[in-house]
Amino acid sequence: PTVPLSQIAANINVDETNFSGRTRDLVALGPDKSSLGPQLAAMLRGEGMQLTPKAHPEAGYFYRSDHFSLAKAGVPAITIEQGLDYVGHPKEWGLAQVDDYDAHRYHQPSDEYRPDLNLAGAVQMTDVIYRFARRVADAPGLPTWNADAEFHRSAPPQP
Repeated sequence: PTVPLSQIAANINVDETNFSGRTRDLVALGPDKSSLGPQLAAMLRGEGMQLTPKAHPEAGYFYRSDHFSLAKAGVPAITIEQGLDYVGHPKEWGLAQVDDYDAHRYHQPSDEYRPDLNLAGAVQMTDVIYRFARRVADAPGLPTWNADAEFHRSAPPQP
């Protein structure tokens, strides 16, 4: 890291954005591992949204995410992804969009800008993530891992 680990408050990771429209939720990896999940959920509730855990926790997505190297070093981490409950669509539509993206575009040459992308979801997500990051940065204390989480910060060496 470019600064000491003890000075890194949190790792708020965003690996994908939403190009399918506005949602009533956001999906998160690790919302139950640290104080970051409840903080984000509370902020979203105040805006009429909800936080949805990533489906299939048995797949170990939290341990495969870009945030994992800092999590292992003790920095509380959460990954925020596009929601699944799209405004103007049935609930199953969102999961179908994610499945289609994963199958046909994720890490493939076809993952590029298209004129039919709906940027309203990207704007919504960016706004929420910015405000959440500011809230975490401006808080009087650092985020913490939950007692049962495996990634607590180690105590700094004593002189």
